[in-house]
Amino acid sequence: DPSSAAFGARPPAADRYVVPSRFMRDGLIRIGVDPGRIAVAYPGTSPGHPPAPTRPASSSVAPVRLISVASQLPVKGLLEAAQALALLSNRDWQWDIVGDDSLDPAYSRRLADAVTSGPLAGRVQLLGPRTHAEVLHLFAGADVLLAPSRFESLGMAVREAMAAGLPVAAFDVGGIAESVTHEESGLLAPAGDFEAFRVAVGRLLDDPLLRYRLGASACQAARAFPGWSDTAATLWRHLMDSP
Repeated sequence: DPSSAAFGARPPAADRYVVPSRFMRDGLIRIGVDPGRIAVAYPGTSPGHPPAPTRPASSSVAPVRLISVASQLPVKGLLEAAQALALLSNRDWQWDIVGDDSLDPAYSRRLADAVTSGPLAGRVQLLGPRTHAEVLHLFAGADVLLAPSRFESLGMAVREAMAAGLPVAAFDVGGIAESVTHEESGLLAPAGDFEAFRVAVGRLLDDPLLRYRLGASACQAARAFPGWSDTAATLWRHLMDSP
């Protein structure tokens, strides 16, 4: 419930509310905010993305390159994703994890222990934070975005990855479905169902045709996402409107 997960029992006091998804808008309305005071301003998709994948749909490049862009926090589900990948260790894959490792040191240590031992050893890179340009470069060399978060108000990394032509494996939580359409631009597992998530990742690992089709569709869908100038214009219009 976004009303409790994001805001608590009562809305924060404000004359205007700007949120990044319809999901968050609906959460505010449920806890009593006047809909006329809320604007949805989707974050912009940055320019400079590489073109959509051009490999023939029948090609199979090994290993399959997985990437996650998420701070190392429990809500991002990285440990559970590691457990799912440990059960898929008979496939040929590599996993890059980009994101801040300083916010929860104990959790980051647990994640590092999990991915440097057992069936994941030598197959996972913990890259820490990276610049936007570096992330785009990593997207250009990746095949699939893994987004195992338990909660996302929208999922900016998801949109950026889609714009780079990556299919997405994620949970249907928060505003994720406002970007990813199941079986069209990615595979969505029910919230908290890590077995379904493991199955979805397995499908993407096993089927290069599926990866290509979903990635091309994701890139096409991302063309409809706003740019930052559109986001700024929405914000400006909302703030300039009289109460």
